[in-house]
Amino acid sequence: MSVERIDITHQGPYAEGREFGAHGAFELIRARLRYAVNPLLEDHRRITDLECANRGTDGCVRFNGDLVLMRPIDPSAGNGSLVIDVPNRGRSLLPGALNRTPPEFSLSDPLHPGDGFLFSQGFSVASVAWQWNTPDMETLLDFEAPEALGLDGKSISGETITDLRPSEAVASMPIEHLGQPGYPVSENEDGRARLYERDFEDDEPREIPRDRWRFARQIDGGVVASTRDLWLEGGFTPGKIYEVVYPTDRSPVVGSGLLAYRDAALFLRDWQRSYERVHGFGISQSGRFLRHLLYLGLNRNPDDLSQRVFDGIHIHVAGGIRGEFNRRYGQPSQLFLAGPIHEFPHADVIRDDALTGAHDGLLKRSDEQGVTPKVVKTNTSWEYWRGDASLVDIDPSSGEDVPQHPQSRHYLLACTQHGAGQAEPIDSFYLTADRSMYRHNAVDQTPLMRAALVNLDRWAAGEREAPPSSVPSLANGTAVTREEALAQLGDRLTTPDADRLSRVRTVDWSTLPPVEGDEYQGYVSAIDESGNEVAGLRLPDLTQPLGIHTGWNPRHPDTGGKDLTSHFVGLTQWFDRDEIIRRYGDKESYLERVRADAEALAAERIILAEDIDLVVANCADRWDVAVSS
Repeated sequence: MSVERIDITHQGPYAEGREFGAHGAFELIRARLRYAVNPLLEDHRRITDLECANRGTDGCVRFNGDLVLMRPIDPSAGNGSLVIDVPNRGRSLLPGALNRTPPEFSLSDPLHPGDGFLFSQGFSVASVAWQWNTPDMETLLDFEAPEALGLDGKSISGETITDLRPSEAVASMPIEHLGQPGYPVSENEDGRARLYERDFEDDEPREIPRDRWRFARQIDGGVVASTRDLWLEGGFTPGKIYEVVYPTDRSPVVGSGLLAYRDAALFLRDWQRSYERVHGFGISQSGRFLRHLLYLGLNRNPDDLSQRVFDGIHIHVAGGIRGEFNRRYGQPSQLFLAGPIHEFPHADVIRDDALTGAHDGLLKRSDEQGVTPKVVKTNTSWEYWRGDASLVDIDPSSGEDVPQHPQSRHYLLACTQHGAGQAEPIDSFYLTADRSMYRHNAVDQTPLMRAALVNLDRWAAGEREAPPSSVPSLANGTAVTREEALAQLGDRLTTPDADRLSRVRTVDWSTLPPVEGDEYQGYVSAIDESGNEVAGLRLPDLTQPLGIHTGWNPRHPDTGGKDLTSHFVGLTQWFDRDEIIRRYGDKESYLERVRADAEALAAERIILAEDIDLVVANCADRWDVAVSS
């Protein structure tokens, strides 16, 4: 067991002692886990640079990170399952996402119980730190990775790259991604760095002359040198994409976070009490992390190779990509920069890649090891429109649907955006300050996510299989190219330029910036007569529509980037009030139809029976907004 010690810093009542149905009150534990891993074990040899870290007299590499655990005070009161959240950039997202925590608590109190869904179901919930570069903030989980050292005993120096995406005109920008600090610039940089500019993601990079920029920060008194900021003469242009390549003298063992997450799960399974099932859960970056963990074959106990670590894994809004979770100078928060994030394989089952000649599958190693967990993947329309989610189920070379892995289920949450929609009109994304042309998508996919987790747990328990996959398919005509889908919408909306949408390509990572090659063809759902998607799991928002809902939203002209789309959000465009009344008559009649559709979804286990009222209430809220717009 590679967790050699747990240091508890807090143990007390959770949510002020609130009781959650039959499962009673919960307790909150905060702790620091101390890890010690042998870099010479078979599975550990796949962790980049682990063998370069300092070792103790026992030959083990040591590192440590935060743990948060919420569990019933009465050990016999839970449902037998522990769900371990992969924090997203240091934030615990699982409690807020499935408990429908009010948005105002998402940053200030990520463990807020919300409506208590997870705990009322009897789940114990943990969050395990894994990312080496989270900011020093009280609400974020911290992880201290070991450093990869050269023969001189110092951190290995080399070149790294990051991108900067301004939404407003600024003179300087911090070298970071979505608030996560990047690598510091070497003090002896000596003009070796390069800065490039693009108009859109698939554009060719243009180098900016070195005398126009420097590593510095704009302040009231002028410009001061900085190893963490970039200053550009004339300022950064909103909507442009900048990529900076520079030397750094930091080299954390980025992949040690994968081992921390795995080993925390092994430790927690039997620490003080035993769980019948342990599940992994990740949203967005964290879901890509889980895809990477599975690909590396890390779902087994290194001390007992026949023991599975996770019985089930729920991967949400990760699409068909992975991330920089196991490479030297890897930046786990990176999402759009071409590189390891887009590498083949994308599908679970073994496929031949016509573009690179590779022969691989995401679950190949775990299948060979005999430890493949039950896997549920839920994606929103936004990941399909990003260009990668369809690669999980459609072979981009042959144009054929990919055979379903028997241990995996995949669902498109139709007409949804990267995060849950709200009835209130919002047009700006809180993490990037991007403003969109239309209000953000209003569809709340939380009921679908809740049912997916419960279905996964019951499947892992051997009670019943999860419902069949529901995704766009070429065989049944529900999958089309993005160009075809935009054409199906006609002139009902201002649509993005299809040529400027992001694409997944082969990448030569031997040079920086990396050189992109051939495109992997992506697909999205076809559109129905109301302007909504026909494929996937369709809530009553779509079967009884009050408007058009998409997985894309053009950037507002004030934020630059003409013809580009906003990150992470879709749009909702309500029908005219007269059209809504013509379709449904009045609110009461509308909600009767909504309830009938919700009950049908519950009968198929697409939503939970206890969430029928939630679905109806959501639609009632949207009715009020739509008819008053």
